Amino acid sequence: MYLLFRFEDPKQLQHVEDMGRFMEYVIGYVPADLEHVIDITKLDATVIPEAVAKSLPYLYLGWKGTVKLKIGCLADTYKLQRDIFSSLEQENEPDSVAVYTINETETANTILLGAAILRKKLDFFYTEKYKSLSLQADPLESATWEQQKREALEFAADSSAAVPMLDALATARGITTAAMATLVTNAVSSYNTSITTLLANKQTIEKEIKEIDTIGGFNKILHLRFGTSMSEKQMTFEGVTESATINL
Repeated sequence: MYLLFRFEDPKQLQHVEDMGRFMEYVIGYVPADLEHVIDITKLDATVIPEAVAKSLPYLYLGWKGTVKLKIGCLADTYKLQRDIFSSLEQENEPDSVAVYTINETETANTILLGAAILRKKLDFFYTEKYKSLSLQADPLESATWEQQKREALEFAADSSAAVPMLDALATARGITTAAMATLVTNAVSSYNTSITTLLANKQTIEKEIKEIDTIGGFNKILHLRFGTSMSEKQMTFEGVTESATINL
Protein backbone atom coordinates (compact mmCIF):
# COMPACT_ATOMS: atom_id res chain seq x y z
CA MET A 1 0.00 0.00 0.00
CA TYR A 2 1.33 3.42 -1.01
CA LEU A 3 0.39 6.50 0.99
CA LEU A 4 0.64 10.25 0.54
CA PHE A 5 0.65 12.34 3.70
CA ARG A 6 2.02 15.50 5.26
CA PHE A 7 5.18 14.90 7.29
CA GLU A 8 4.97 16.33 10.80
CA ASP A 9 6.69 13.82 13.10
CA PRO A 10 9.23 10.99 12.60
CA LYS A 11 6.81 8.71 14.49
CA GLN A 12 4.63 8.76 11.38
CA LEU A 13 7.27 6.63 9.68
CA GLN A 14 7.35 3.91 12.33
CA HIS A 15 5.74 1.34 10.01
CA VAL A 16 6.08 3.27 6.75
CA GLU A 17 9.02 3.19 4.35
CA ASP A 18 9.85 6.70 3.17
CA MET A 19 9.99 6.32 -0.62
CA GLY A 20 10.54 9.99 -1.31
CA ARG A 21 9.18 13.46 -0.62
CA PHE A 22 7.93 16.52 -2.39
CA MET A 23 8.15 19.55 -0.14
CA GLU A 24 6.39 18.61 3.13
CA TYR A 25 4.63 15.55 1.69
CA VAL A 26 5.83 11.97 2.00
CA ILE A 27 5.21 9.13 -0.43
CA GLY A 28 5.36 6.08 1.82
CA TYR A 29 5.13 2.33 1.32
CA VAL A 30 3.50 -0.03 3.80
CA PRO A 31 4.06 -3.79 3.32
CA ALA A 32 0.90 -5.88 3.17
CA ASP A 33 1.65 -7.55 6.52
CA LEU A 34 1.73 -4.14 8.26
CA GLU A 35 -1.28 -2.51 6.62
CA HIS A 36 -3.50 -3.48 9.57
CA VAL A 37 -1.44 -1.37 12.01
CA ILE A 38 -1.67 1.83 9.96
CA ASP A 39 -4.37 4.27 10.98
CA ILE A 40 -4.92 6.11 7.70
CA THR A 41 -7.39 8.52 9.27
CA LYS A 42 -5.01 9.53 12.06
CA LEU A 43 -2.21 9.88 9.54
CA ASP A 44 -4.53 11.87 7.28
CA ALA A 45 -3.12 9.88 4.40
CA THR A 46 -4.38 9.30 0.89
CA VAL A 47 -3.91 5.84 -0.61
CA ILE A 48 -2.42 6.10 -4.11
CA PRO A 49 -1.64 3.48 -6.76
CA GLU A 50 1.92 2.17 -6.95
CA ALA A 51 2.49 3.60 -10.42
CA VAL A 52 1.37 7.02 -9.23
CA ALA A 53 3.64 6.85 -6.19
CA LYS A 54 6.61 5.89 -8.35
CA SER A 55 6.09 8.84 -10.67
CA LEU A 56 7.54 11.14 -8.00
CA PRO A 57 10.89 11.51 -9.82
CA TYR A 58 9.17 13.17 -12.77
CA LEU A 59 7.24 15.67 -10.69
CA TYR A 60 8.28 19.32 -11.11
CA LEU A 61 11.53 18.38 -12.92
CA GLY A 62 9.83 16.73 -15.88
CA TRP A 63 7.88 19.70 -17.18
CA LYS A 64 9.69 19.50 -20.55
CA GLY A 65 8.83 15.80 -20.87
CA THR A 66 12.31 14.64 -19.95
CA VAL A 67 14.54 14.25 -16.93
CA LYS A 68 18.32 14.13 -16.83
CA LEU A 69 19.80 11.06 -15.18
CA LYS A 70 23.24 9.86 -14.34
CA ILE A 71 24.29 7.28 -16.89
CA GLY A 72 23.98 3.81 -15.38
CA CYS A 73 20.87 4.29 -13.29
CA LEU A 74 18.47 3.73 -16.19
CA ALA A 75 19.01 -0.01 -16.00
CA ASP A 76 17.71 -0.10 -12.45
CA THR A 77 14.09 1.02 -12.59
CA TYR A 78 13.59 0.87 -8.83
CA LYS A 79 16.69 2.97 -8.25
CA LEU A 80 15.45 5.38 -10.89
CA GLN A 81 12.27 5.85 -8.92
CA ARG A 82 13.97 6.05 -5.53
CA ASP A 83 17.16 8.00 -6.17
CA ILE A 84 16.58 10.14 -9.21
CA PHE A 85 16.95 13.40 -7.35
CA SER A 86 20.41 12.53 -6.08
CA SER A 87 21.31 11.21 -9.54
CA LEU A 88 20.76 14.50 -11.35
CA GLU A 89 23.85 16.20 -12.73
CA GLN A 90 24.51 19.76 -13.76
CA GLU A 91 23.66 20.67 -17.33
CA ASN A 92 27.24 21.76 -17.92
CA GLU A 93 28.39 18.13 -17.59
CA PRO A 94 26.71 16.56 -20.62
CA ASP A 95 29.06 13.59 -20.78
CA SER A 96 27.86 12.31 -17.40
CA VAL A 97 24.12 12.39 -17.98
CA ALA A 98 21.46 10.71 -20.03
CA VAL A 99 18.12 12.22 -20.98
CA TYR A 100 15.16 10.03 -20.09
CA THR A 101 11.94 10.74 -21.98
CA ILE A 102 8.85 10.38 -19.84
CA ASN A 103 6.25 8.27 -21.62
CA GLU A 104 2.51 8.99 -21.78
CA THR A 105 1.60 6.61 -18.96
CA GLU A 106 4.29 8.05 -16.68
CA THR A 107 3.13 11.57 -17.53
CA ALA A 108 -0.48 10.71 -16.68
CA ASN A 109 0.58 9.18 -13.36
CA THR A 110 2.77 12.18 -12.56
CA ILE A 111 -0.16 14.52 -13.16
CA LEU A 112 -2.29 12.39 -10.82
CA LEU A 113 0.39 12.55 -8.13
CA GLY A 114 0.82 16.30 -8.56
CA ALA A 115 -2.92 16.86 -8.30
CA ALA A 116 -3.10 14.71 -5.16
CA ILE A 117 -0.32 16.72 -3.52
CA LEU A 118 -1.95 20.03 -4.45
CA ARG A 119 -5.27 18.86 -3.01
CA LYS A 120 -3.55 17.87 0.23
CA LYS A 121 -1.85 21.27 0.42
CA LEU A 122 -5.12 23.03 -0.38
CA ASP A 123 -7.09 21.04 2.20
CA PHE A 124 -4.49 21.76 4.86
CA PHE A 125 -4.52 25.50 4.14
CA TYR A 126 -8.30 25.81 4.22
CA THR A 127 -8.67 23.61 7.27
CA GLU A 128 -6.34 25.97 9.11
CA LYS A 129 -8.29 28.98 7.81
CA TYR A 130 -11.54 27.41 9.02
CA LYS A 131 -10.01 26.73 12.43
CA SER A 132 -8.91 30.35 12.70
CA LEU A 133 -12.48 31.48 12.09
CA SER A 134 -13.81 29.09 14.70
CA LEU A 135 -11.19 30.09 17.27
CA GLN A 136 -12.31 33.72 17.23
CA ALA A 137 -14.98 32.73 19.77
CA ASP A 138 -13.97 31.48 23.20
CA PRO A 139 -15.15 28.00 24.32
CA LEU A 140 -17.91 29.39 26.56
CA GLU A 141 -19.28 31.52 23.73
CA SER A 142 -19.08 28.56 21.34
CA ALA A 143 -20.97 26.33 23.76
CA THR A 144 -23.96 28.69 23.71
CA TRP A 145 -23.78 29.72 20.08
CA GLU A 146 -26.41 27.32 18.70
CA GLN A 147 -28.95 28.41 21.32
CA GLN A 148 -28.18 32.08 20.67
CA LYS A 149 -28.77 31.58 16.95
CA ARG A 150 -31.97 29.64 17.57
CA GLU A 151 -33.35 32.27 19.94
CA ALA A 152 -32.40 35.10 17.56
CA LEU A 153 -34.38 33.41 14.78
CA GLU A 154 -37.35 32.89 17.09
CA PHE A 155 -37.22 36.51 18.22
CA ALA A 156 -37.06 37.73 14.62
CA ALA A 157 -40.19 35.71 13.85
CA ASP A 158 -42.02 36.73 17.03
CA SER A 159 -40.73 39.41 19.39
CA SER A 160 -42.86 37.96 22.18
CA ALA A 161 -41.16 34.54 21.96
CA ALA A 162 -39.43 33.19 25.06
CA VAL A 163 -35.68 33.81 24.59
CA PRO A 164 -34.14 33.34 28.03
CA MET A 165 -30.52 33.30 26.89
CA LEU A 166 -30.85 36.47 24.82
CA ASP A 167 -32.66 38.13 27.71
CA ALA A 168 -29.86 37.22 30.12
CA LEU A 169 -27.10 38.34 27.73
CA ALA A 170 -28.92 41.58 26.97
CA THR A 171 -29.30 42.32 30.67
CA ALA A 172 -25.61 41.61 31.28
CA ARG A 173 -24.65 44.04 28.51
CA GLY A 174 -27.17 46.67 29.46
CA ILE A 175 -28.95 46.56 26.10
CA THR A 176 -32.37 45.48 24.91
CA THR A 177 -33.22 41.95 23.87
CA ALA A 178 -33.92 43.28 20.37
CA ALA A 179 -30.44 44.77 20.20
CA MET A 180 -28.93 41.51 21.42
CA ALA A 181 -30.84 39.56 18.78
CA THR A 182 -29.50 41.93 16.13
CA LEU A 183 -25.92 41.44 17.35
CA VAL A 184 -26.32 37.67 17.10
CA THR A 185 -27.94 37.85 13.67
CA ASN A 186 -25.16 40.10 12.36
CA ALA A 187 -22.49 37.79 13.77
CA VAL A 188 -24.12 34.78 12.10
CA SER A 189 -24.30 36.64 8.79
CA SER A 190 -20.64 37.68 9.01
CA TYR A 191 -19.52 34.16 9.84
CA ASN A 192 -21.57 32.64 7.01
CA THR A 193 -20.14 35.17 4.57
CA SER A 194 -16.61 34.26 5.61
CA ILE A 195 -17.30 30.54 5.27
CA THR A 196 -18.92 31.05 1.86
CA THR A 197 -15.91 33.04 0.66
CA LEU A 198 -13.53 30.34 1.86
CA LEU A 199 -15.51 27.60 0.16
CA ALA A 200 -15.87 29.51 -3.11
CA ASN A 201 -12.13 30.29 -3.24
CA LYS A 202 -11.24 26.69 -2.45
CA GLN A 203 -13.54 25.34 -5.15
CA THR A 204 -12.04 27.73 -7.70
CA ILE A 205 -8.57 26.33 -7.04
CA GLU A 206 -9.88 22.76 -6.93
CA LYS A 207 -11.23 23.32 -10.45
CA GLU A 208 -7.80 24.54 -11.61
CA ILE A 209 -6.18 21.45 -10.09
CA LYS A 210 -8.71 19.17 -11.77
CA GLU A 211 -7.90 20.76 -15.14
CA ILE A 212 -4.14 20.10 -14.95
CA ASP A 213 -3.12 18.17 -18.06
CA THR A 214 0.67 18.54 -18.05
CA ILE A 215 3.48 18.24 -15.52
CA GLY A 216 4.20 21.89 -16.21
CA GLY A 217 0.63 22.72 -15.24
CA PHE A 218 1.37 21.41 -11.76
CA ASN A 219 4.39 23.70 -11.51
CA LYS A 220 2.35 26.65 -12.73
CA ILE A 221 -0.25 26.26 -9.98
CA LEU A 222 2.52 25.92 -7.41
CA HIS A 223 3.95 29.18 -8.72
CA LEU A 224 0.75 31.21 -9.06
CA ARG A 225 -1.16 29.83 -6.06
CA PHE A 226 1.22 28.30 -3.51
CA GLY A 227 4.28 30.56 -3.76
CA THR A 228 6.71 27.90 -5.02
CA SER A 229 8.56 29.25 -8.02
CA MET A 230 8.90 27.60 -11.40
CA SER A 231 12.33 27.59 -12.97
CA GLU A 232 13.21 30.65 -15.02
CA LYS A 233 13.19 28.48 -18.14
CA GLN A 234 9.65 27.32 -17.52
CA MET A 235 8.51 30.85 -16.66
CA THR A 236 9.81 31.98 -20.04
CA PHE A 237 8.19 28.99 -21.77
CA GLU A 238 4.84 29.60 -20.05
CA GLY A 239 4.97 33.36 -20.55
CA VAL A 240 4.73 33.92 -16.79
CA THR A 241 6.31 37.17 -15.67
CA GLU A 242 5.01 37.58 -12.12
CA SER A 243 6.98 36.26 -9.19
CA ALA A 244 5.77 33.22 -7.25
CA THR A 245 3.02 34.21 -4.85
CA ILE A 246 0.60 32.71 -2.37
CA ASN A 247 -2.87 33.35 -3.75
CA LEU A 248 -5.31 31.08 -1.96
